[in-house]
Amino acid sequence: MQGVEKNNDLLSRLYFSSTNPARNPLLTMLQKLYRMLEMNFQDEKQREAMARFACTG
Repeated sequence: MQGVEKNNDLLSRLYFSSTNPARNPLLTMLQKLYRMLEMNFQDEKQREAMARFACTG
């Protein structure tokens, strides 16, 4: 991502936090968001579904 500023805002951190951001950056961002959201689910089934999605896409 040459020429792109790495700002400190949340989206930039999510975008650039992947081990390989160039592979599929949008999916990487979504998976990271779902991992963050997964902790907020009270229902065990919802947490498991989120974990599955975060791992597999």
